[in-house]
Amino acid sequence: MRKICVTILASLLLASVVVATAHAGQFGGKKDIAECFHFCIFIDFDLPVADELLRSDFVWHYGFVRALAPGEDSLAGAEAINGVKNAASAMNAGFDDLGVVHDEVFSHGDLVEVRWTASGVHNRTLLGFPPTGCTIIFTGNDLFRIKKGKIAELWQETDLRDLFAKLQQPSCQ
Repeated sequence: MRKICVTILASLLLASVVVATAHAGQFGGKKDIAECFHFCIFIDFDLPVADELLRSDFVWHYGFVRALAPGEDSLAGAEAINGVKNAASAMNAGFDDLGVVHDEVFSHGDLVEVRWTASGVHNRTLLGFPPTGCTIIFTGNDLFRIKKGKIAELWQETDLRDLFAKLQQPSCQ
């Protein structure tokens, strides 16, 4: 997976240099950019990738924003980029063997939709929930807007109530 992320990053760096004269699709494509969000930042836990992958004016709507910033529905700019890094840090701190599967990936225009399933063994405190030792599986849908070869916006739908219930279960089921 690391080799794929390095290849995508190299393409992104090249795309950012020539973006005024080239379409981002020539440099790995919008789907690769969206997939790198999960695989490079969360699974490879390569946080500096966020600075290359996300635009400086990146906006993150819903999903884990609500877990990281209760009462907020969106984060923007540096706050959103740091939120992504904080989410990846929390997931990697709380789960062993964190994994993500992209169940479906669709692209239309500047949008990429990813339906995903994540799992990990909850062996350390996660978002304030003590470890259960259980394998936790949770799902979500991410809609990315790609602009000039970077992620400009992310709308994320994750059933946080279900995730929090699993993090509080008394025994593995």
